[in-house]
Amino acid sequence: MTDLTKIKDAGFTLSLTDSGNLKIAPFSKLTDTQREFLKQRKAEIIGQLRAEAESQPEAVITIYPRYVICYTPKGQGLRVMAKDGEHEAFLLRMNTKPVVKSV
Repeated sequence: MTDLTKIKDAGFTLSLTDSGNLKIAPFSKLTDTQREFLKQRKAEIIGQLRAEAESQPEAVITIYPRYVICYTPKGQGLRVMAKDGEHEAFLLRMNTKPVVKSV
């Protein structure tokens, strides 16, 4: 199991910033032990993230926050800001466009 996998399995999302630094979310949930683990293995984890990104060149990078369209029960579309991919998936799953039945 890689260092990157260990952190992901603990429920964290890791990515690289534009400057190449490590970004982890939710940062506030890290324990002192996990912070120390990240400090000691930062270079390896960054390398694993880069290798993961290079192995998936067709992957589309989505920048958050971003707007998604959600719908009211009457079918009116609203722009709602999604803070990350998980939040976007939740919004889209919970606010699908209503099906209008013709009479």
